[in-house]
Amino acid sequence: MSAEPGPMESIAQTLSDVPDDSLESQLVTFDMLVGLGDDRPAAAKLLREAAGRCSDPQRCERVLRAAVAVALGEPCALNEHGLTWKQAAEANTITLEEWQEQEAAEQAGRLAPDPPPMPHLGLWDMFPGMAIRIAQTFLDHDGQEVRAGEILRFVSIDYMAYHGGYTIDFAEKQVRLCELVPANGPMIENEGNAYFEPLPDLHSLKLCVALIEDQWKRLDILHAGNIPRIRSEIDMCRHWVLAGGDRGPAPVCFTAPLVAKVFSGNDEKTEGLAFRIAFLFAGVRRCAEIQAAPSGMPHISVWRFFQGLVVRIRRTFRDFDGQEIPAGLVLHFLEKSHFFYDDGHTLTFLERVIRLSGNIDDEASVIENAGNAWFDPLPELESLQLLWESVYDRWKGLDSSAMEHAADIGAALEQCGDWLRTRGTSAPPHAPQAAAGDAELAFQIAFLFAGVKCLSSTPASPRLPTAETRPTP
Repeated sequence: MSAEPGPMESIAQTLSDVPDDSLESQLVTFDMLVGLGDDRPAAAKLLREAAGRCSDPQRCERVLRAAVAVALGEPCALNEHGLTWKQAAEANTITLEEWQEQEAAEQAGRLAPDPPPMPHLGLWDMFPGMAIRIAQTFLDHDGQEVRAGEILRFVSIDYMAYHGGYTIDFAEKQVRLCELVPANGPMIENEGNAYFEPLPDLHSLKLCVALIEDQWKRLDILHAGNIPRIRSEIDMCRHWVLAGGDRGPAPVCFTAPLVAKVFSGNDEKTEGLAFRIAFLFAGVRRCAEIQAAPSGMPHISVWRFFQGLVVRIRRTFRDFDGQEIPAGLVLHFLEKSHFFYDDGHTLTFLERVIRLSGNIDDEASVIENAGNAWFDPLPELESLQLLWESVYDRWKGLDSSAMEHAADIGAALEQCGDWLRTRGTSAPPHAPQAAAGDAELAFQIAFLFAGVKCLSSTPASPRLPTAETRPTP
């Protein structure tokens, strides 16, 4: 009776027909067994024989290259993190102190708020495409008012060392700050994210994952004992962010304190990495919370979208062109058009164009948007100000002399405009008891006052002093 094949022989026998995505891991295991043994020529022969059984020319060539590497005493394969089996073993071996750090991090994570707070966002931590919410109103170096509630997409930042000037370009506007102006100091420091608040929508998280992956490939991290644990949590978050359809519960991560320690310092290779990983860990939990929580605004169908409306996608869907619209995405509405012959809706947002057809059942549901299940309107200050201007102009154009409760409606609109202009200095206005006769206007008035009610429940920004004369950057 022939002897049972050993581990190396068993692996070699499978190399001709294992799935493509398993070949490298099989070769890494084979390489480990070679390293633990003492007969490299025999191991190389096993690989050459395995190559001869491969029907795929590329597979045959890959296994032959592995055989040459084994014969020369070199590693024949790397794992998914680019490590040989020896390097992976070293990376997964930690000291007692590192193990205690891991345990302490997990314990602190279990006691921390749920979801965890977002990390501090410095001006240099912003990355292209990242969504940022303005937490409180301020004046920039040029006297431009940057208003609370605005959501901006970061593009780039430039620094003029000669006079400490920062030029921050967003997709929506440019903001300039100067270190020589004391009033700009709090915005530059952004302590507690008091002015620039990172917004973890899915678009930002996907970009963050891509940046982390790109940076990770260029790191020399073989001997950092806590790296495997950190990497494992990054992978959990990456799978959740990139998943399609129902993502399920967001992963819970505990290694953020370790990240700050491992990737601290001024190493160019790790610059910004600690923030990005911490943003990812906290962001997946908050993104899941955002997706699950409706804004509390009244129902609005696609038919009633108006210029300036800000919506958050609550449920991932595909539009008429197959474009995926991910949950968590925040969009600023510009205009729409409707084609009657195929009930087609073209919705133009600042960020993208979405096309939907009422003749397709799934898309008809998105158009109706029952319960704001797909498009959730957000009560942003700038959006409500634009809506008020439109509503007030239409109201003034009506002949309201014979309209019931016209005086009450007019007075309520005046109070609403005052409140939106000077938010935080007066009580929010109450909605009028009666609506206007125009159905569309009646809806917009009701929507406007519902938005003011929602907005009034969030902290108001402080009143701003008059802009001083500033040195020109």
